[in-house]
Amino acid sequence: LAPSTYKRYCRMLETRILPYFGHFYINKIKPTDIMQFYDLLSRDTQLVRKKGNNGKKTLKPLSGKTILEHHRLLRAMLHKAVYWQLIISNPAERVQPPKARKPKRRYYDDEQCKILLQNLSSLGEDQIKYKVAIILTVFTGVRLGELMGLEWQDVDFKNGIISINRSSQYLSDMGVFTKVPKTESSIREIAIPDFIISLLEE
Repeated sequence: LAPSTYKRYCRMLETRILPYFGHFYINKIKPTDIMQFYDLLSRDTQLVRKKGNNGKKTLKPLSGKTILEHHRLLRAMLHKAVYWQLIISNPAERVQPPKARKPKRRYYDDEQCKILLQNLSSLGEDQIKYKVAIILTVFTGVRLGELMGLEWQDVDFKNGIISINRSSQYLSDMGVFTKVPKTESSIREIAIPDFIISLLEE
């Protein structure tokens, strides 16, 4: 697992899965117990920081996606228990997985991108790295981790191509670390305009 995924799974275990299932004998967990757990999660809340609220923490219901992540982790753990012959069957397989709505993506339209790029000209020479990072993101659509994972060897100045080979992330207990991109298809080559090549050379 990627370190960020591992940390997220540990947090899910510690905060919800173990407090609910920790007192069960593993062979006594029934599909109805898991259904009740998901029902509890649908009414659960988590502390999140909302913008425009002076940084105060406010309560927000768990999303369907978060509940589905708990289902996948629980199912995988019980599947391993079947493989190790600790239980005969996986009770999570007999439970309808929670439905998760695909979140509506927020993005800049053409006019907003135009305004953003125009305002980048106000940045000083000592801030060129921020200017290049934003322009690269707009013209390539790379993820933040992919952008931060770029090295000079990934830039083909002659042919105007950037290669995405790694992702760089940060965790408070690990610092900055590099890993392979999110999926196999994430390893790719992207053509970039000449003016971005000039910016990178600068």
